Amino acid sequence: MPEYWNWCLYQWWIWRRYKRADRKAYARECAQIRWRAVWRDGFRPDWCLAPAAILREWLKENHLSPEVLAVACGGKAHKETSLAHILAVLAREPMSELTAMVLSKGTGVPARFWLGLEHNYRAGLAAGLTDTTPEDADG
Repeated sequence: MPEYWNWCLYQWWIWRRYKRADRKAYARECAQIRWRAVWRDGFRPDWCLAPAAILREWLKENHLSPEVLAVACGGKAHKETSLAHILAVLAREPMSELTAMVLSKGTGVPARFWLGLEHNYRAGLAAGLTDTTPEDADG
């Protein structure tokens, strides 16, 4: 609780520094403070996690198999291609935009989320972070 009161006191002090006509400068300084707090003191793990782990967890929570998800993604007519996309993600192969769209259609999770996970995973591997993705979430 003391940190909260320090924050409130600091905000009041900043507010008092600026006149009513200079509210834009106040907003700019507050934004800089928030930016510094996020990027300087933010969460920076030394590990990365593949989208396969997230997909496995989603399948487990919803009590589904990859085959059932494939039907949900593309219907019975496109089950084989959807299943190929799902198994490619589970095998940690690089994800394409088409694969993300297939997953978003079946899971309801936006394609941007899947592509963001993939980007962060590949960037983490390139930066030398440790891959902490479990080999098989079933065991």
